[in-house]
Amino acid sequence: DDLATFNQRVTAALAPGDLMFDLEYRFAGRDGQYQWLHTKGRVIQRDADGAPLLAVGTTTNVQARKEAEARAKKDAEERAKREAEFKKREGELNDTGTKLRADMDKLDKEGPTLSEAERTRRQRDLSEQQRDFERKRRELMEDLNTRKNEELAAVTERASKVIKQIVEKADGPVITLRMPLSLLDKGQPTP
Repeated sequence: DDLATFNQRVTAALAPGDLMFDLEYRFAGRDGQYQWLHTKGRVIQRDADGAPLLAVGTTTNVQARKEAEARAKKDAEERAKREAEFKKREGELNDTGTKLRADMDKLDKEGPTLSEAERTRRQRDLSEQQRDFERKRRELMEDLNTRKNEELAAVTERASKVIKQIVEKADGPVITLRMPLSLLDKGQPTP
């Protein structure tokens, strides 16, 4: 896939003119494993006929970034799916609450004309529906909080791994600061 694009871009960069070569592509190593690379360069010297004599550039392994982007995309898709699930549940719960309020209003209006037994039965039914509604609302909030805590734990774990990698690669001392995330939510200045 990437070979044709790579060859096309190299040919264009080598042609007369001042074209920059800038491409991210997959490259198969000797072990057969693909790595994402980013090559950037340009021809800096040409002969009298415009043929390239000297080119400069860099090639950087961007595999880790590509993997992080793929993880971020997957995480975003999963988060969107969970949010859709919660929005659906929340919508159903709102509909149930609206119907329950309408039924209670109806009972208030019709109450004086109902027999005592019928009014008591309807009140009991509505009380049972109200308890069920409250239970479902509590469950939704608990599920939502659990999901948020799981997502926060996953972000914290990834951040810890990145910090650990930075510390392992650092030549000098590394200072780490700990700050409650709640400060970020309140617009507090960060150190």
